[in-house]
Amino acid sequence: MKKTITTEIDGYHFGDRLLEGVMFDVTFENKEGEWKVTDVKVQKECESYFQDLNQKLWLERAKEYAESDMEELIGDEAEIKPKKKKKAKKIKALSFDGVIKNLNK
Repeated sequence: MKKTITTEIDGYHFGDRLLEGVMFDVTFENKEGEWKVTDVKVQKECESYFQDLNQKLWLERAKEYAESDMEELIGDEAEIKPKKKKKAKKIKALSFDGVIKNLNK
C-alpha cells in the first residue's frame, strides 16, 4: 500500500467563485494505518492570484475540505473502505387532505 498520495483539488469546492480555478495540491500520508492530510499548497500557476488573499484561512479550508472528502479524493488509491450508510427511516405518507388537516392542529 502507498504511504503518500498527492492529488489536486479546485478551490471552488470550498471557496466558491473566489477560488474557482485556483488549484491546490494536497498530500495525504498513511501514518500507522490512518490517512491524514500532511500538506496543502497552491499550485505555482495560481500563486500570483492567491497572494492577495488570506492564505492561511484558505489553506486551512482546503485542508478541512480534503479531510472531509478524503474517501472521494483518494479512496481507490488508498484502499479506504466506504463508510456504512445508515438506513433510511420509513415514514407514513400522507394524502394532500391529510396534510391540510394536520396544518390546522
